[in-house]
This record gives sequence, C-alpha cells and structure tokens, in this order.
Amino acid sequence: MYVCICNKVNEAQVSQAVRQGADSLDKLEAVLGVGNCCGKCQFRANRVLQQNLGSCEFVDAMSMAMSG
Repeated sequence: MYVCICNKVNEAQVSQAVRQGADSLDKLEAVLGVGNCCGKCQFRANRVLQQNLGSCEFVDAMSMAMSG
C-alpha cells in the first residue's frame, strides 16, 4: 500500500528505510521524500514508521534474550 502518493513511496520502502537506520519522520523525508510535497502522508508515514520501529525493538529484545 502506498504511504506517499506524491513520491510513490510504499510501506515496503518505509520498512526497508527503517531497517537501514531511519528512525524519524525527518529521516524518512531525507531518504524517501516522504512528506515533502503536499504533507498529507505524514500521519500515515509516521504510523508505518512507528510500527516498524516497534518490530525492530522486538527483534532486538529477542536477540538479547537468546544470547544472554
């Protein structure tokens, strides 16, 4: 599903950007252009960002639990 129609950015691209270190809406804008045109996508982009950050935190916590 598209997150930003103006820049043709989809959820998979946001997920990939998060895996590569994007941890804020500003960083998504810098990497993918999300939110720099009409701005209507910022809420959705932030929601997808937060969902992915939560997934990354869960994976990190599981890795730490398994190694300790």
